[in-house]
Amino acid sequence: MDLQANDLALEIERTELLRRHTQERLKQLNELIEMLRDHAGRINRTRDVERARMQKLAVAESSPQDASNRSMMSANHILRRNDLRPATGLSPSTIYKMIALGEFPPPVKLGLKAVGWLKSDVDVWLAGRRALAS
Repeated sequence: MDLQANDLALEIERTELLRRHTQERLKQLNELIEMLRDHAGRINRTRDVERARMQKLAVAESSPQDASNRSMMSANHILRRNDLRPATGLSPSTIYKMIALGEFPPPVKLGLKAVGWLKSDVDVWLAGRRALAS
């Protein structure tokens, strides 16, 4: 009987240690999630500011002759994967690697198997690359 009681006490102690460990890990994960949300918010605000700046520049530089082209290639125009190579000079595999590293704008899901990129996001990315080069 004492052996069973001793085993039960050990099992309760192990369970309590596991519960405490799980709570500590959950707390750490919640802190990490909060840090990531904060970081994502800063990235989004920076991207929005850059997008607005680029749109203002594009409007300022456009001429009345470009009106028909502007409607077709607006900031909300979607670039498909084949359009990215001429626009960026990067291969699809390089683009996807850069997306995974957070160095290129992520695609927008268009359908079950179709994705595209907002032209404005790609333009902001290109402007950032040009700024780095100068």
